[in-house]
Amino acid sequence: MTLRLESTALRLLHRVEFAHVRFVGGILCVLAAVVVLALQVPHRFEWAKHTYDANAWRSPARRLLHTGETYLIPTDFQEAALTYVPRGSTFAVLPPPSPEIAAKGYGIPYLTLIDLPFWLQFLLLPSRMVTPSKAEYVLCFACDTDPWSPLTTWIWKNDSGELIGKVRRR
Repeated sequence: MTLRLESTALRLLHRVEFAHVRFVGGILCVLAAVVVLALQVPHRFEWAKHTYDANAWRSPARRLLHTGETYLIPTDFQEAALTYVPRGSTFAVLPPPSPEIAAKGYGIPYLTLIDLPFWLQFLLLPSRMVTPSKAEYVLCFACDTDPWSPLTTWIWKNDSGELIGKVRRR
């Protein structure tokens, strides 16, 4: 009797088509996605509300500068760039001589050096970033100032090796 029941069960198992298995698998995937969404959506809304509340006390300008701070670009340097580089002018970003000097001498991480030109290009719009030889203003981020000092009037600097200068006509 047990042999006969097993063979009947095997016959039923052989009758199951691949399409049925795919259908059941698809239903299970959809159910899993619904469960994940049901569990995650409330947390995402809480996170978004927390982020909104955390930024609500900042002015729009402070929120903008905070983005630069996440790249470890000092706030005073960003504020000075917004203050001293006129809208519509041209500027160049002068990096440190090497990433090693930036890290050891100034504590500037390598990723900050990568992000810096792109962030300043965005921050200073509609001003345009150009090559240093064509720039009206230079933003020195721990750069070597010796080649630029005869050509530049430094209009802002801090104690961390960051300077902003207006390039005199050559």
